[in-house]
Amino acid sequence: MKIAVLGAGYAGVSVLENLVATLPDLSVLSVDVFEKSRSFGPGVAYQEDAETNLLNRPLKLMYLSRRNDFRDWLRQTGAAEAAANEDGFLQRSLFGRFLQSRFDTLSGAVRAGGGRVRMIGAEVEAIAPSRRPDALYHLGWAGSGSDYDAVYLCLGTNLEADPYGLSGTPGYYRSPYPAARLRALKNLRVGILGCRLTAYDVALGVNGPQMLMTSRRAALPKAVTAYRPVTLRYLTADGLAALRSGNHGARISLSAVMDLFEAEMRHQGVDVKFADLLRGVNSADNDLVSSILAETNMLIPQLWASLTERAKAAFLRHFHRLWSNMRVPISRTNADRIAALQDSGALRHRSGLRDVTARNGHYRMVFADGVEDVDAVINATGLQRGLDERNPLIRSLLDQGFAERDATGGIKVQLEDCRVVTRDGRPSPGLFALGQLTCGTFYMVNNIDVIHHQARIATASGLAPIETLRSVG
Repeated sequence: MKIAVLGAGYAGVSVLENLVATLPDLSVLSVDVFEKSRSFGPGVAYQEDAETNLLNRPLKLMYLSRRNDFRDWLRQTGAAEAAANEDGFLQRSLFGRFLQSRFDTLSGAVRAGGGRVRMIGAEVEAIAPSRRPDALYHLGWAGSGSDYDAVYLCLGTNLEADPYGLSGTPGYYRSPYPAARLRALKNLRVGILGCRLTAYDVALGVNGPQMLMTSRRAALPKAVTAYRPVTLRYLTADGLAALRSGNHGARISLSAVMDLFEAEMRHQGVDVKFADLLRGVNSADNDLVSSILAETNMLIPQLWASLTERAKAAFLRHFHRLWSNMRVPISRTNADRIAALQDSGALRHRSGLRDVTARNGHYRMVFADGVEDVDAVINATGLQRGLDERNPLIRSLLDQGFAERDATGGIKVQLEDCRVVTRDGRPSPGLFALGQLTCGTFYMVNNIDVIHHQARIATASGLAPIETLRSVG
């Protein structure tokens, strides 16, 4: 069975992990892994970068195939001090080294079992139907090409948003990573678009005396000291089923979902309305709130799928950024670092941003209550949910009809197995997407719980007999 895995970050390594764990005979497996950065394992998220780039989850919640496998690897490699604190927020690059180690181990296991793994440091540019009767797809890259039985799109990040159309202007950084390169801006007036986790990485990467962190309306994210075990009562699969049953099986409203969140918060003893949490109102126990929200990771895709299309559109328009700001907390370590920069006057936060324009070698940032000029602007607003249709592979997927845009982001996939849905509404045989490309179906795809789940269900489906896939497709 010949398989292509496009992308070698967390999702790509997870696919390889599941293939090795599932196939009883690895000699039948031939895998081509494509990674244009030539760094197989870390991906962009966990690349070697500034030491201030910390994970937004503690050690005890970081894993690849099973709980505590990252911690066990740290112990095995002599990093006993890092492994000792299960509530510690470690450097992201450390987790990247773990993923690279796992990728190497998995590749070795396939070869030892008589199979084949080929690492290709290139970007796939085109996809077409295979002309061979024993394959499904033909992929093309850098003047080469090959045929495959299954293709896993683990492309990771999509294109960063460009909310003010500044791409191409001097002094504008559309991508904030790697953050270490931003130290070159230390002596400039730096404007940072956004105020979430990425913006913290930027401010700590620049570490200059004149930094302005901006947002349209969001407050700074909350800090988390430690996650603790929480047993949910209402935000569960049964709770969602009861909600849909009460609505006669039909799609549910946004207000009904928010009521479900509020019921859970009350049950857990959180004395604050959910809408107020979205607006950044402090709760009495932010560690508890973050722990509750972390436990909902696997329910969010089901909740999202249960909403009406109108409710989804309303949420994206009014609440998406507020949710992201609340849902992705900051480690106490980096929150304290940012607070120190604010106390020293090196960093300010200003909300009410309305527009940013390039003017005579600098940038003018327009706020509801005034303007400020900066020398450089760094985009830390996050990824756009739409597709980067300048990417030749995305363009090829759409032109060939292998994929269809999702109105709420990315491309359409099946919730049950991540199979890509074709332009005419059918599930593609042997074509799967994981991560950011699936944000329209899964909504929240920036946590490892969801991507781990996606890899498991997608590989289980992908290992079904080709004849079965052809009959469905």
